[in-house]
Parts: sequence; structure tokens; C-alpha cells
Amino acid sequence: MVQPTTSQRIEQVIRKYIQACSDADAQAIAACFCSEAVHYSPWTPKWSGAATIGNNFAKVVREEGISWTVDQLLIDVTNPLLRSNGQFLPGNMRG
Repeated sequence: MVQPTTSQRIEQVIRKYIQACSDADAQAIAACFCSEAVHYSPWTPKWSGAATIGNNFAKVVREEGISWTVDQLLIDVTNPLLRSNGQFLPGNMRG
């Protein structure tokens, strides 16, 4: 079986993470981070730990109706760059 290249693996991980965020799947989001990860954002306080990051992202998505898409992904195995566009659903719709 042919193993994916480093670039293909990076793309798989990034797409999995973006999908997990859009799905508000706290466990899948957390699985994308090491246990001691820290997330910084200008709009939120610092989130420390994979479980905290996953739970907080899932909560924000459920409450705000945010989703993400991968608009463009450029990978040079030492410096992956993701260009993403967070989308707010009209009226913060949730089923």
C-alpha cells in the first residue's frame, strides 16, 4: 500500500480539522491537538488544552452558527498555509 506524501497528510489533517470545527465535533477537534496545546485568538481568551479547545470551538459553532471552508491550501512541507473563510449562518440558525 502506498503511503500518502507529507503534503497529502498535512492536507488531510487540515481538512479533517476544518470539518470537525464546522461540525461542532468537540472530540474530533480535540483529537487534532496535542494535550498541552494553546489556542490564541483576538476575540477570545486563551484556551489551554486539547479538550478545552475542542469544547470551546464546538460551543461557539453551536451558539453562533459558524462554519468554515478551505478556500485555498498551499503546502510546502515546512510551512503549510491555510486560507479559510469562517461563515456565519443567517439568523444564527441551528436545527
